[in-house]
Amino acid sequence: MNNQFLGYESRYSGAFDLQDTFKTQPRMCAKDTANLTGGVNYYRAKNEAAYLVGVESSDGTGVINQMDKNKDWLFQNGSSAELLGYFSEYDQGGTFYISTDNEDDVGKHRTILRGCSRTKELVEAYLYVEVYNNKFPDFVSEVSTTFAIDYNDTVVYKLPDISDSELGDPYYTGTVLVSVEADLDPENEYPPFMSYDSVLQELTFRPESNIWYKGKTWNFRIIIKESDGSDSVKLAYQCYVTINGEEVDMWEVLDFTDYTFFMGDLDRYGNTTITWSNPVNTTYIWENWDAMFDVYVKNVTIREHNQTMPVLDW
Repeated sequence: MNNQFLGYESRYSGAFDLQDTFKTQPRMCAKDTANLTGGVNYYRAKNEAAYLVGVESSDGTGVINQMDKNKDWLFQNGSSAELLGYFSEYDQGGTFYISTDNEDDVGKHRTILRGCSRTKELVEAYLYVEVYNNKFPDFVSEVSTTFAIDYNDTVVYKLPDISDSELGDPYYTGTVLVSVEADLDPENEYPPFMSYDSVLQELTFRPESNIWYKGKTWNFRIIIKESDGSDSVKLAYQCYVTINGEEVDMWEVLDFTDYTFFMGDLDRYGNTTITWSNPVNTTYIWENWDAMFDVYVKNVTIREHNQTMPVLDW
């Protein structure tokens, strides 16, 4: 019976892999330690993942409650673990929040929450944080990004199906969203005749025989992203839509009438009259006055600022 072995529970292992036991830094002189055995599984660039110590580990709560306010969250090498997130000691009895966009953080991290008791004794809690790689979702086939449409035609384009390699993984959350947005450059106009059905995932172009669209090009973007992820795993397709034909010059097509107007003197109550050289739609002018005219006034302080001032409101 000389080859009998007695197994026992070591407070210096637990959440860490057995082969890592001697590589961690739980000081042998620590007053108390706890292994937060659940650990955190997190996909890069997702919304924050929370590890609630008070819910997940009663041992961890007891150990952390012994620590004073000067706690440090560290990697095994002693560097700060705050690249992965942060620890909130007052949130639900102590909570680790994990969030990172950095691809270099992908992998298993062995972290230590280290502090001192009120009697200046070392106290530690150990937590695994595993960050999984997260690739952006994409269409399963090539998506059209250039459209050429006749000005009197209606075109419906259905987007290809979507693929996300992480869907179905046990720790993966959220869904894939597809949206259509304006171009980042505000000078590039969004097509006013285009609509997007997010349920059917269809783009519909309806120029509706508008000759003013002929020969012009508009810009938009198709965005694919995860519903609970950051923009670092967002995929954007730059798209263009052109209405076939030559651009129409309105000065050559439409007949214009030159108008002039004269404004009379103001009376003591601020009333005046405007006389037009030709008949006008006074209702239209009343409703669109601010868009058609800039109004300026000279008040009694003009000697001080020596300029007229625009009227901001009536």
